[in-house]
Amino acid sequence: MSAGPPPYPRPVPLALPRPSRRQLRRRALETFRVGGRNFRRLAGRRLFRRPIAEHAYARPLHLTFEELGATYVKLGQLIASSPGLFGEEVSNEFRSCLDTGPAVPFPEVRTAVEKTLGRPLESAFASFDEIPIGRASIAVVHRATPRDGRTAAVKVLRPGIENMVATDLRLMEPLLSFLARQVGVGRGCSPRAPRRGRGARSRRPPRAPR
Repeated sequence: MSAGPPPYPRPVPLALPRPSRRQLRRRALETFRVGGRNFRRLAGRRLFRRPIAEHAYARPLHLTFEELGATYVKLGQLIASSPGLFGEEVSNEFRSCLDTGPAVPFPEVRTAVEKTLGRPLESAFASFDEIPIGRASIAVVHRATPRDGRTAAVKVLRPGIENMVATDLRLMEPLLSFLARQVGVGRGCSPRAPRRGRGARSRRPPRAPR
C-alpha cells in the first residue's frame, strides 16, 4: 500500500531587512512625488475654494497606490474589501487593486528559483511554465511539474520586494496605527508590540499554597 506523496515542507517566515535611511528617504520622496502629481488637481480646487465632492480623494489615492505598487497595493486591497469601514463608494474605487499585477521577466524568475533551490531549474522540474498563472503585488505564481510527476504551483516573490515592503511598512507606521484604532485592534496601540519596562509587574497567576 502506497504511503502517498511526501508532505510539503512547512513554510518558513520571511525576516524583513531593516531599511537604511537612504532607502527610507528615497521611498518617501517617491511617495510624495507620485502623490503630489495625482493630488495636484484636487489641491488646486481646494486652494481656490472650489467645491469638492465628498469622496474626491479616493480616485487620486487609488492611482497613487497603484503606481507605487507592492505594499500600497496591499493597502488598496484592504480598502477594496472593507466597504463597511471605508464606504461602498471608496471601496469600489479600489476594486482594481484586487486584479493581477505586472508580470516578472522569466529570467528573473529562473534566477530566484535556482538561488532558492541551489540547483538549475531543469534538475528540479520536468517542466516549468514561463507564463505565470497568477500575478499579485508581492509575488507571481507559475505552474510547474517536479521530477516526481506531480503538478505544483511555484510562488516566486518579486525581486527586491523584501526591501520595498520593509521600507513601506516603516513609512506607513502612522497610517497603520490610525487604521488599527479604527478597526479596534487594541486601544490606542500601534502595530508595534509594546515593550515592557524594568518596573513592569508580571501578570502570572499566583502559585497555589503548598
